[in-house]
Amino acid sequence: MEALISTPDHRAGVRSTMSLADLGVTADQERLDRYLLRNPHAGVDRTRAELAMPDTARVIGELRALGLVDRASVALAPAAAVDLPTPCAGCPSCSLATS
Repeated sequence: MEALISTPDHRAGVRSTMSLADLGVTADQERLDRYLLRNPHAGVDRTRAELAMPDTARVIGELRALGLVDRASVALAPAAAVDLPTPCAGCPSCSLATS
């Protein structure tokens, strides 16, 4: 199940919905982020055990590098993901255009 984020589009009056996958977040990163949002004080060992994710520390590091988890391994509000730079597929004026 993908998490969807509804955001205002940079074009006037248009709202778009994107998944975390659209932002370049992997399935493991999304799964861990969702867990940390629900269990903000779980700790790495408990998280590793409950998610059966042996590389929890590495994935937390990736989320931290993306700005989705703070230094205490607490997930930031989902709105933080909206600030990740993503390519704009159809706007030539956008500095992130992929063409």
